[in-house]
Amino acid sequence: MGAYFAKINASGGINGRKINFMTTDDAYNPAISVEQTRKLVEQDEVLLMFASLGTSHNMAVQRYLNSKKIPQLFVNTGATRFGDPKAFPWTMGWQPTYQAEGQLYARHILATKPNAKIAVLMQNDDFGKDLLAGLKKGLGDKAKTMVVGEASYEIADPSIDSQVVQLRATGANKKRFDDQRAQLEARNLEQKAEAEKVHANLDGQSFVIIRQAGETGQLYGSVSTRDIADIVTAGGVSVNRNQVSLLAPIKAIGLHIVPVLLHPEVEAKVTINVARSAQEAERQTRGEELDTREEMSMDDLGLEIGAALAEAGGD
Repeated sequence: MGAYFAKINASGGINGRKINFMTTDDAYNPAISVEQTRKLVEQDEVLLMFASLGTSHNMAVQRYLNSKKIPQLFVNTGATRFGDPKAFPWTMGWQPTYQAEGQLYARHILATKPNAKIAVLMQNDDFGKDLLAGLKKGLGDKAKTMVVGEASYEIADPSIDSQVVQLRATGANKKRFDDQRAQLEARNLEQKAEAEKVHANLDGQSFVIIRQAGETGQLYGSVSTRDIADIVTAGGVSVNRNQVSLLAPIKAIGLHIVPVLLHPEVEAKVTINVARSAQEAERQTRGEELDTREEMSMDDLGLEIGAALAEAGGD
């Protein structure tokens, strides 16, 4: 607006008279609106008020401006009371009314969600009341069944937490949550039943992972959750690494009991047989005591020496 008035002034003004466009800040507080309006009228002697923002803020000064015969033009609110020239001849609205806006919302809801349940949170002034009136008018006879909750808030309220809790506690909302809970519980039972079938096939199975290791049985590397998920999946049961419950990677040969989470209430346990060879894995399965310094083939010895040299080179 300031830029437009500056353009008019630069073009010679209105009949040669320049516009002095003054603005003040009421911090969106009706009490300050009254204070600032009185200052503009009584001290600055303005010709008119133009495009003031806010429903309750303009309401607070409407009677005062009309009594002073100061035009209150293009009020920046859609409240219906600003379109009443008989009662307030010096007030002129500007935008479509909030009631018309509410009716548009209703038309959209009826077209897209005809069976919806509506909870209304509104500002406790003509702004909110007009919107609600327009919404109900637009819904027509369906308003009684579709609007299931109403709550209002004041401009000065620090939060709307209590109103949100109130609206969430409506009967329609509770019914919806109960229906959703029933669906979730039914789905959970189906998933649990499927998990129990997998459990019957997986629980107690043993999987062999061959790794290089030193004489003490420490691995050159480790066995991770991804390794276990891959070997179990290769065995015919599809699992992902997030289902494998492993507090830390496996770093030694031996038999390791590892839980696999198939469902929050279903857990299978598998044995991960980590060995340096298939023969060693068989011996571990039979429960034989292994001498970690057991004789190695020349190939195994070469691999171990190579790994040790590589490690030394890295240092």
